[in-house]
Amino acid sequence: TFPIDWANAAYDRNWRFNLNSWKMVEPMFAWHARSGERLPMRMAIDLIADWARFNIFETNENDMRWYDIATGQRAMKLAFLLDSIYRGRMEASDAELALLLGLSHIHVKKLLDPEFINPGNHGTFQIHGLAALCRGFPMLRLCKGAGGYISAQMEQLVIGQFGDEAMHREHSAEYHFFMYKVFERLFSTGWYDDLEVTKGLLARAEANKRWLIFPNGEVARHGDTDQRAEPLPDPAAMDLAQDCADPTGRIGECSLMRIFDEVGYATVRSAWDAEVDRASMLFLMGSYHSHAHKQRDHLSIELFERGLPILVDSGKFAYDPDNPRRDYVQSTRAHNTVEIDGQDYTRNKRNAVGSMLRGAAAADWGYRIDAGLRHVELEADHHRTLAYRPGRWLLVLDRMTSDRARTYEQWFHLHETLTARLDADGYRIDLPEGRGRVRAIAASDAEGCALRRARGQETPRLQGWISREYRSFAPNDAIGFACQGQDVALATLFILEQDQDAPITLRREGAVWTIADARDGVDVA
Repeated sequence: TFPIDWANAAYDRNWRFNLNSWKMVEPMFAWHARSGERLPMRMAIDLIADWARFNIFETNENDMRWYDIATGQRAMKLAFLLDSIYRGRMEASDAELALLLGLSHIHVKKLLDPEFINPGNHGTFQIHGLAALCRGFPMLRLCKGAGGYISAQMEQLVIGQFGDEAMHREHSAEYHFFMYKVFERLFSTGWYDDLEVTKGLLARAEANKRWLIFPNGEVARHGDTDQRAEPLPDPAAMDLAQDCADPTGRIGECSLMRIFDEVGYATVRSAWDAEVDRASMLFLMGSYHSHAHKQRDHLSIELFERGLPILVDSGKFAYDPDNPRRDYVQSTRAHNTVEIDGQDYTRNKRNAVGSMLRGAAAADWGYRIDAGLRHVELEADHHRTLAYRPGRWLLVLDRMTSDRARTYEQWFHLHETLTARLDADGYRIDLPEGRGRVRAIAASDAEGCALRRARGQETPRLQGWISREYRSFAPNDAIGFACQGQDVALATLFILEQDQDAPITLRREGAVWTIADARDGVDVA
C-alpha cells in the first residue's frame, strides 16, 4: 500500500535491493505482455511515482537509492515503459510521461559517470541499463555521443570479469554461470555487435563451465554459491583425450587436470565419460582478487568420490550481514582449510593476493598441486600441498609458519548424510550403499595435537552447519585437527577403502611425508 517506505530497515539488504530495483514491476510487465491489459502498466507507473516521491522529491535517507546495480536495473525498466508508451502499447498522461523522462535523465546522468560504475558484475547491469535508455531513446539530451562510452565500458567489464583465462574472477562458481548467461542475453540485443574480442572470450567461458561441475552434475560451491546442477558436456560430442593429463593410462583410465593460474582454481577429475559411481573430482579454491562474493575460504577444497560429495563447502545462506548464520558460512572454520588462533582470514580488497597457486603437475602416481599465501593480518604463512591419486587417496599437507607459537586447526566438512567416527589416529566415514568407507589419518610434526567433531553446534560458536539453498541451514559433521607451535605441519590423508584393499599408511621422516600402499610409496616434501 502507498506510501511505501523504500528504506525499510526491517528487511535484509538483499530484500531492500530488490525493492529499490523495482523487482515487483517485472510480473506486471509479464502480465501486460500476456494479456494486453493496461492495468498492470498503470500499477507499475504508480509504484515508480511513489519511489520518486520518497527518493527524489522528499530525499529521505535510503542507502539503496543509488545502489549501483539497482540503478542499472531501474534504467532498464524505465526504457521498457517509455518504449511501451511510444509504440502505443500503453497510455500515459503528460505528467506521467514527464516523470518517466525526468527519471530517465537523472539515471542517464548517474550512469555516465565512470566513477559510479562498479568494475564487477554489478557494472554490467549499470551499463546495460544506460544502453537501454540511450540506444532506445537517443533523443534524450545526455545520450548524445554515449555510444562509444557504452561499448568501451561493456568491453572492459567482460574482460575484467573473465580475464585472459575466461574464468569468472568473483570467487564463486555460481557467478561464472550466472554472468555467462547474463552476457549471452545482453549480446543477443545486437547493441554490442562491435565487441568481437569479448564474444571470443565468452565462448571460452562457456567451455570452462565443465571444470566447475562435479561428476553428479552439482556445481562447486566456493564463495557465494547455492546448491545447483548444471549439464556436463556430452562425451559423444568431445575428443575425450583432449583434456587428458595422463593419456598413456599410467594412472588407469584417463584423468583430467585443469589449472587456472591467473584466477586461482585447480580441478582434477575423472574423464568426461566415466561412470558417476566410479568418478572422482578434487577442486581447490585459491582465488583472492577482491572482496566480491569472496568468503574467508583461502585454499579450501571440495572432494567427490564414488558418486558422492565427501568434503563439501558450507554455502552462501543469505546476503544478510547482520545474521550470525551468514557470518558462519563466510568464516574460515566453515571451510576445508586451516584456522589460525580461532580467527577468520581477511577478505578485504586491500589484502587481495590474486591467485594463490604455486604449481601443479601430473606424475606416475597421480597429481600434486601447491598453493600458498601470507596471511598479513594474522602474521602467518600458509603453504598447502595436495597429493591426489583419484579414487584411492588424497593427502592434504599444510605447512604453517609464524614468528610465535600459534594454534593451527585443519577443518574438514562432510556431506550432511555422512558421519565421522573418531579413532586413535584419525576418523572413519562409512559410505552408503556398499561403497566402502573413507579412513582419515591425521598426523603432525607437533606434539599434543587433538581431534574433535562438531555437528550442529551452536555454542560457544556455530560449527558443523551447511546451507544448500537461500536461508537454509542444516547440521553436518565438521572435523577439527588442532596443533600448537611456531612452525607446524598438519597432514590428513583421506583413504578410499574397500574390505579387500591392502592397507595404506602415512609416515614422516623429517620434512618428507610418505604415503605407502601395495603398489608403491609416494614421497611428498
